[in-house]
Amino acid sequence: MPTAADLAAAVGQRLERTPYRIADPRPDGFTMRLDLADARWWGVLSRSGLRETHELVVRVTPDGRSYATTDRRMEVGWTAGPSGPVPHVGATLRASGFQGKTWTYSAKKVVGVSDAGRVETVVDYAFSTALGHRLVSEAAASLGLREKMSTSTKIGVVAAVIGGAMALVAVVGAVVSTVFMG
Repeated sequence: MPTAADLAAAVGQRLERTPYRIADPRPDGFTMRLDLADARWWGVLSRSGLRETHELVVRVTPDGRSYATTDRRMEVGWTAGPSGPVPHVGATLRASGFQGKTWTYSAKKVVGVSDAGRVETVVDYAFSTALGHRLVSEAAASLGLREKMSTSTKIGVVAAVIGGAMALVAVVGAVVSTVFMG
């Protein structure tokens, strides 16, 4: 049966011409990381920064027959100095994250004054989760592994089903009350 190290090696062979890298190898899996942005720049009167990463966490089951993936996306941005439509002195910090299964495409372009003193593009990327998923699924298929849902994905599916059922009950309730009481 294939091990997590076997899958990491098979994925690693496919990473040669991609921006991904293998990080955090563990006995039960690994993390495939992509740094989308790590930039600092000057605005009109402020200093800003952005660090954004996407990770695909891969875990192989103990029996070596299947694997699960979980997407993790983290973004931390900050601004210090006067900013906004009505400039005020201060600092802001924002952070966001996601963990689960996602199929997304995003692009970002930020123009600012670089540390070299030139107005230039300081953040520029286009990204799709499909590439990372495909790299892992092709490598896993070559080893005979099949994909299963991760725990966080199962929780998301259950929450979506419950939410959909509650919405359906509310709509049916509104229709029934309108028909019989209206």
